[in-house]
Amino acid sequence: MKLKKKVSLIIVMLEIIIQILNVMMFKSMAYDEKEYYINTAQDLWDFAKEVSEGNDFEGVTVYLTADIELECNENNKWIPIGNSIEETSSTVSSGKFKGTFEGNNHYIKGLYVETNSNAGLFGYVNGTIKNLTIKDSYISGTDLNVGSIASSTGSETNIINCINMSEVVYKGGEDKYNIGGIVGENQR
Repeated sequence: MKLKKKVSLIIVMLEIIIQILNVMMFKSMAYDEKEYYINTAQDLWDFAKEVSEGNDFEGVTVYLTADIELECNENNKWIPIGNSIEETSSTVSSGKFKGTFEGNNHYIKGLYVETNSNAGLFGYVNGTIKNLTIKDSYISGTDLNVGSIASSTGSETNIINCINMSEVVYKGGEDKYNIGGIVGENQR
């Protein structure tokens, strides 16, 4: 009789532990939906593609967890986050980043942007970018706006503690577009 009670008690305890673990796992999954981690250059490329395909990351904090070396060049150009491949040959950018990009005082190195659309690490931002350095990179545009962190920012944008240690160039004609070391056009 005592053995049956002990086995029953153990089974009940195991069921409680399983339920607690399930609740903890669900909370962890919901929490992860509010965070996105970039650990490698490939992660940064994947993130850029996701934003360009329409995920604006609103309400999500994107964490850069390491220094990133992209090794872009004339044959392997960076497509600004929020610009799709098709948009780089036109003058319109529809992708917008609306989340928070936390650079954690890391740098992104080796960007090579040469486009006739918005030029920068990001094309258009209406969120927050902070604690990030762009270095040893080349960012050039012929139309629209040019900046190392973002070509253009919306009214809800905050750029905090960002550093440019790269070449930023506007190669356009007589049209008056905006160029800046950090942001090309700030609509704030």
